[in-house]
Amino acid sequence: MKTIFISGSISINRMHEKVQSRINNVINSGFNIVVGDANGADRFIQEHLHACHADKVTVYYTGEVPRNNVGDWP
Repeated sequence: MKTIFISGSISINRMHEKVQSRINNVINSGFNIVVGDANGADRFIQEHLHACHADKVTVYYTGEVPRNNVGDWP
C-alpha cells in the first residue's frame, strides 16, 4: 500500500475545506498516512484525521516524544 506524507506550515491557523476534502479522499482510498507533530497545519491535519477515525496514521517526530499526537497513533 502507498504511503502519503501530509504536512504544512506552522503558521497555518485553519484548514481549508478543499484540503479537508483531499484528506478525506486519502483516508477513503486506504492509504497509509504520515503526518508531522508540529503546531499549525500538522495539528489541524491530525485533528481532522482523528475526527474521521483514520487508523492508518503515523506521527513523524524527531524529539523524544511528539509535540502533538491527537489520535495517540504510533
